[in-house]
This record gives sequence, C-alpha cells and structure tokens, in this order.
Amino acid sequence: MGDGGNLVIVTGSNGWKYVDGKHSDRIKGKKVTPPMARYLTNGWQLGIAAMVGENHINFSGPHELLTKDHRFYIKRIRKQISIVYNAKNGGFVLNIWTQLPPMWVVYLTMAATNCMEIDVSAGVSASNWPVAYPPWQPAMDDTYRTTKILLRRIPAGWFQMGSPVTELGRKSDEIQRYVTISRDHYVGVCEITQAQYLKVMGGNPSTYAHGADGQKRPVETVTWSMARGGAWPWPSTDPSSSSFIGRLRAKTGLLFDLPTEAQWEYFCRAGTVKALNNDGDLSGLTNDPSVDVLGRYLGNGGGAFTNDPVNGAHTVVGSYQTNHWDLCDFHGNVAEWCLDWYGTYESVAVDPAGPSSGSFRVTRGGAFNSIAAGCRSAARSGQLSSYGSDSMVGFRIVVPAP
Repeated sequence: MGDGGNLVIVTGSNGWKYVDGKHSDRIKGKKVTPPMARYLTNGWQLGIAAMVGENHINFSGPHELLTKDHRFYIKRIRKQISIVYNAKNGGFVLNIWTQLPPMWVVYLTMAATNCMEIDVSAGVSASNWPVAYPPWQPAMDDTYRTTKILLRRIPAGWFQMGSPVTELGRKSDEIQRYVTISRDHYVGVCEITQAQYLKVMGGNPSTYAHGADGQKRPVETVTWSMARGGAWPWPSTDPSSSSFIGRLRAKTGLLFDLPTEAQWEYFCRAGTVKALNNDGDLSGLTNDPSVDVLGRYLGNGGGAFTNDPVNGAHTVVGSYQTNHWDLCDFHGNVAEWCLDWYGTYESVAVDPAGPSSGSFRVTRGGAFNSIAAGCRSAARSGQLSSYGSDSMVGFRIVVPAP
C-alpha cells in the first residue's frame, strides 16, 4: 500500500459496510484530507467527510464554517470510533466499532509514504546521506537511536492551540486559538540523539554523555544556533550552513528544519485536547501519574543530575509511551527548540511563524528536571539562542512532505 489509496466506509441502518485495504485501490471515491482529521493509525488518516442530509456543512473548509456543536463533536470523534489494525501477508484488515449516528460517511486515506529514514552511519566524511521511505513505521530499536534518523509522516489539519483557563498549571501566555497546519510533514519520531548528532557534526556537546546508553539519550547542551542558526524568519529563512540542520540539508537535498511552535504543539497533541498527549489531565502540579508514563521529568527520576541512565537526568529516547501518531518524548526528557521567537501569539491562524523579531527562542515540552505542569502540551518557555549550557535543551527535526 505504499502507493496510497482510499478506504470508504458508510454507516447506515444495517451497520458498517467496508472494503479492506487489499481492495482500496478499486474505490473511486474522492481522496480527502479533512482539516479536522484527528487520528492516524499506521498511515491511515481518519476524518469526517460529509453527513447525509447536512450537505451544507463544508468539512473541507475553515473551522469557522462549523457550528460550536459540530466542533465539539469532532473533538470527541476519537473516543467514538475504535480501530484495530492487523497486518497480514502484505494486506490488512480494519475492525471498526462506532457510536456515530447513521449515515455518516467516513474516509480513511492512506499516506503515499508513511515514514522517512536518513542513514547517517557514514558520518561527517560522507558526501551525502541516503534517504529512504519505508511504507510502515519500523520498530524503534537502537538503529534509529544511533545511525539512522526516523521520521513519521503526519497529515495536515487544524487544532486548538493553547490551554483552557481551567487547566491545572496553565499560564497566561497559553491563549487558545484555532490553527491550521496546511501541509503534511515528516516529523522526527524522537529527539535527535547524541549518536546521531555525533555522526552529523563530528562531536558531542552533551553534559550527560557517559555510560553504555549515553549515545542513545537526546543530545543536549546544544544552542539554537548549533541546532539551526540563521536569522529566521527575517531577513532570511536559511539556516546556518555549519549547523545540524544546515548540514542535513546539504547532504540530503531536503529542507529539514526545526518545527514552528504551532507545528510542535500540533505534532505533540496528535488530536488530543487535554493537558497531555495521552488525553490525560494533571492531578498534581509537581508530580503526576499521567506524566510518569509519558517522559522523564522531576517526578520520576529526572531531578538527579547524574549519568545514571535509569535514575538520573534524561534517558534513552523512545523509553516512554508514544502519542497517537507514534511520536515520543514530547513530555520531558529534554526541552525542544522551536523556530519561533517567543512572544504573544499572533492572529494568523494558518501556518503561523511567530513574531518577526525577539530576544528569546521558544522551547517546548519541559525537561528532565521540570515539574509536571512544565511538561504539558501547551506549556511554553523562551530562551536565548545561545542558551544550552545547562544540559536541558535539545531538538527534533521536521521536513515538509512533497
């Protein structure tokens, strides 16, 4: 199914009618990418395309065309549809249960290429680093923590950025707004590791670099200028040629970058609307059981500034629960650089790029020494571009899909 395809499912009084993925290429339905797409399971994108009897609702248009009730309903869709995916002999079967009312039409759209991997095993002396496109997401093993960088294709869509005033730990700069991410991106499944950074840059600046698992931890003590550099977004969007992003671009021919702040939160949330990307809310500001399963932070060992891979500082990437798009480490481990200058959210709601200038660059996600509230999906921070000397900031990479 690497060439893509559509699976059209129609509800009605007789229940679900569906065609399995082996025959999806025979379906002539229109391929859709609804802006409210909420879920992705092994490359299948789920979204409401139309509802019989309510054709005046334009689900492919801006969210303003939807009533408040419909927006609420879309937010709830992931709880109302369950999907079980089983791969077998190159094909697959989807078993679906639903509480949706009769006569909704649901499209599941297969991404043409589900993942990307960059082979940096040849190191800095290589003239280029090969790029491949696995149709399915490989299991996260040490290959993808050391010599290859794995990215997952995430569909375009819209979401509500920020946090409600009732969210525990919320700060006043987390104003809610609807944001559209207008195109698909390949997104780093994990934060860039020390081994990967070493292969690309020829050195490892990390403070916590010792021990057998050190190379599989996220790189840190890395500044925004080391990760990306340049003068983004003005007067130029080009990264520094000597930065990690600059070298990756030069040896792959692809426009890799840091995510914008809006992209980061969209990729982190993966369709969730609560404080954490497992759809959980906090019960405590400092320690919280929901954060315990999502990432390394102050409440589960991160407060000890040691090189112990189990009981101190950050830990091996991919050690904790992933989000619904199989991306990991958005909560804790190390904070992650974004492209934007830190500032008040602008009114632009389509691919916002942040302020044109500022004093601090945005970091997101909290770090190994952060309290639970600092690791929330909407939590924001700003740091000097030269900041990174205290070992708590790293980064992940993204690239627009063709």
